[in-house]
Amino acid sequence: TKMNTKFYGTTILGPVDSYKGDIFNLIIAIGDNQTRKEKAIKYDKKVNNFLTAIDPSVSLAGSAKINAGTVVMPGVVLNADAYVGRHCIINTNTTIEHDCIVEDFAHIAPGSVLTGGVKIGQLTLVGANSTVTPGIKIGCNCLICAGSVVTTNIPDNAIVRGNPARVVKINF
Repeated sequence: TKMNTKFYGTTILGPVDSYKGDIFNLIIAIGDNQTRKEKAIKYDKKVNNFLTAIDPSVSLAGSAKINAGTVVMPGVVLNADAYVGRHCIINTNTTIEHDCIVEDFAHIAPGSVLTGGVKIGQLTLVGANSTVTPGIKIGCNCLICAGSVVTTNIPDNAIVRGNPARVVKINF
């Protein structure tokens, strides 16, 4: 997209690094969790307001909380007391049930289901069409491969896959 053109009704000012004034509204539209975190830290002092984008089709319980910089895509369900941190991606047709916690910079991929009381650590990617069973804790910086069914707690820095999901690598 070119500078000073309209994109979905918003004027593109150019790359954040080239903009000289304060930035009042920004969403970091980068899919990679670590890169999104690096940019959020870099621009934190320059940005007055990280926006939160929530598609109108989202089913959002009144007690659910979504923090700044997060994007919630169409068809998502966020139930009672669900908590989503800063700069997360909650992708299409995801269900996050009651009392779940999704920490900062995580990505819950399309069609995934977090059942009640699940905790997802920072920078973790839960792959498409995965299911995490009740009360499970998944550590920080994990990769849950697509289609996995997570039935046990997962340590930090793990790659897991399968049904039931098994750790295939640590400290990747």
